[in-house]
Amino acid sequence: MSPDDGQQLLPRSPDGFSGDTRPPVLHGDSVTPVNPAQAYLLSLNSARSRQTMASFLNIVAGMLGAGSLQDCSWGALRRHHVLAIIELLRDAGRAVATVNTYLSALKGVAGEAWMLKLMDVESYQHIRAVRQVRGSTLPRGRALKREEIRALFAVCEADRGSAGLRDAALLAVILGCGLRRSEAVSLSYEDMLPGERALRGTGKGKQGAAGLCPGRRLAASAAVGGSDPGGVTRRTVYPHTPA
Repeated sequence: MSPDDGQQLLPRSPDGFSGDTRPPVLHGDSVTPVNPAQAYLLSLNSARSRQTMASFLNIVAGMLGAGSLQDCSWGALRRHHVLAIIELLRDAGRAVATVNTYLSALKGVAGEAWMLKLMDVESYQHIRAVRQVRGSTLPRGRALKREEIRALFAVCEADRGSAGLRDAALLAVILGCGLRRSEAVSLSYEDMLPGERALRGTGKGKQGAAGLCPGRRLAASAAVGGSDPGGVTRRTVYPHTPA
């Protein structure tokens, strides 16, 4: 396949997208031992990022006529492919941030293809020059009202079991320390700093993070688990009661 076959390499819409489709055009490369997409995924810092980008690249591979990211000849990717993919995503109603995430993944894969000598530097620079999509969307969610926060804690306090204490601690940590959900549920007892009334955790991008702790709530949660290792907010296991 020649890189100049531009008219035959236009992306096609994946399942769920409207518009005409074209037959598969980018086939697998059984000669090159390293797949640029897989190399790009390995360069990412977190497992969550790798999972997200792998999902996006599988979708793009389908748009380009391949069965999966492993079967797509990423070295044949060109600027007009990227522009067509962006246009299809926008027509499908994808959010601006989502489209730009796809674009970032494609640029990363193109960079790996260039370093693996599967793409010439001019084609790589043309892809790098594609600008991000501009636009604005309303932020997701909203701030909770005080009455709603009190109602949530009231439900937790009505539960006299260990799950109520755990859930109240989780709410207090999220609301009081400003942690993300993923950061809160990954906390362990080793992250508790009672003397400093603080929590030590790992933020986005594996950056260290610490925050003042609502001591009463977290201490109550610690009392539930005792000295057993594991997450502070792990699932509560109730003892078996014989019939």
